[in-house]
Amino acid sequence: MLKLNNITKQFGGLKALSNINITVKKGEILGLIGPNGAGKTTLYNIITGNFKPTFGTILFMDRNITKLKPHEINHLGISRTFQIMRPFKNMSLFENILIASFHGVNNRKSLKECREKTMKTLNFLGLHDCK
Repeated sequence: MLKLNNITKQFGGLKALSNINITVKKGEILGLIGPNGAGKTTLYNIITGNFKPTFGTILFMDRNITKLKPHEINHLGISRTFQIMRPFKNMSLFENILIASFHGVNNRKSLKECREKTMKTLNFLGLHDCK
């Protein structure tokens, strides 16, 4: 589903990423951990199109997305959140997640479908009691 081939990113003389190869299969959940400055955010920025790699390719569902713009990649179903993320204070956890259900690849969902997707997400995270 998502395949990174030899991703390298240089900023001037600094090599932030060097020959990164990752394959994420459909349904697989992958975590990326490492110390500050290891290149995690740079890699996310490359996958989402905010940065272009100096070298290498990114395939998503067998389509080369390396040169696509961030909004084009988002329409394919890849998105990111930024490190300073704040929920809407006057809304419940359920409502905050419900908002996200209206966006994405197929944003023509009914309210009922979005509510069901939100409940599935809360159940998956073990937060079904935190409506």
